[in-house]
Amino acid sequence: MTAHAIGPNGPITVQVTIASNQGATASTTGITAESRDRVRAALLNSGEPYPAGAVQISCDSPGRVRAGSAVDLAVAVAIVAAVDASVREGLEDTLLLGELGLDGSLRQIEGTAVAIASDAAGFARLVVPYPGDVSVDGRQVLAAASLGEVLAWLRGSGRLFDVSMKCMVPIERPDNLPGGRSATASESHVEAHRKALSRSRCRGQQGTASENSG
Repeated sequence: MTAHAIGPNGPITVQVTIASNQGATASTTGITAESRDRVRAALLNSGEPYPAGAVQISCDSPGRVRAGSAVDLAVAVAIVAAVDASVREGLEDTLLLGELGLDGSLRQIEGTAVAIASDAAGFARLVVPYPGDVSVDGRQVLAAASLGEVLAWLRGSGRLFDVSMKCMVPIERPDNLPGGRSATASESHVEAHRKALSRSRCRGQQGTASENSG
């Protein structure tokens, strides 16, 4: 399963395979042992079972530099998506960014704003730690307080805080946007439709991602 993140050196592709064949061993490439341990603890403390098979994680970053903690969220989501098809919708064009606490909370990462601004091309949206102090022209920026909130949003049972619309919104399914999921967010009619859709969902809503988690 593949998910996408951004580090200080540029875009990172996260790939996770769950090997169940006899003799398969768990492995990590491109991330630190600390990151792997944070992800495992965050998943368990968020009520998500850690896969029983051999979890093989690979992070491909520019210059083959070992990915930092900003990749935690993408790794965790990719692990869940490898065994749960309900969280795969939207991963192809979504950037996931954030360090995970052992309790599953999301923490902001210093020094990634420039990388986000320059490397978000080709992605429709970004999911970042609350309160989402990131602005990227033509891209939807969603903020979450925890891994659990992100997984609930991907499954269609929860909402994340839309930074530009200032309200909670559900995941956008392909039939909600003209042209389907493959339409680029830079197309003005797609962006206008998204904003109109978000406004309609925002009517009467007040709250933040942290309030939603309560």
